[in-house]
Amino acid sequence: MLCALSALCAKAVDFSFRDAEGNNLVASGYATDYRLVFVYNSGCDLCSKAAQQIEESSTVSFLIENNRLTVISIALFEVDDAWMRKAATFPQSWVNGVDAFDEIIEGEVFDFETVPAYYLLDRNGDVIFQNVSFTAMDDFLGQRR
Repeated sequence: MLCALSALCAKAVDFSFRDAEGNNLVASGYATDYRLVFVYNSGCDLCSKAAQQIEESSTVSFLIENNRLTVISIALFEVDDAWMRKAATFPQSWVNGVDAFDEIIEGEVFDFETVPAYYLLDRNGDVIFQNVSFTAMDDFLGQRR
């Protein structure tokens, strides 16, 4: 088992979300080597910069193109369709959704205090990284290209 931060990996709680077409999806439905879960708010300037970092990463692009990484962006705190307008600016290769079931914000899926937040999961749903910078995740993934 691969863990970047400790000898023990935390098992991710699978979560449901809704996409812009109204489909209910689950994170475990994406069977790539890695899943990068990007949690954001559509009105957050830091979140926009974080999304741009992910989008501009040559490592992320390479792994997506080779079917080894899925980026799942999840909008929180959304009361209207602002998240859909924001998600429309993200690369088409990303899976975009909203925490329509409040599993992330009110549940015990991930531990975070602010957005943006990043979580890197392996194929089995084990958490490799949480609460670290995107740069740290990108460096880790770059070693696995």
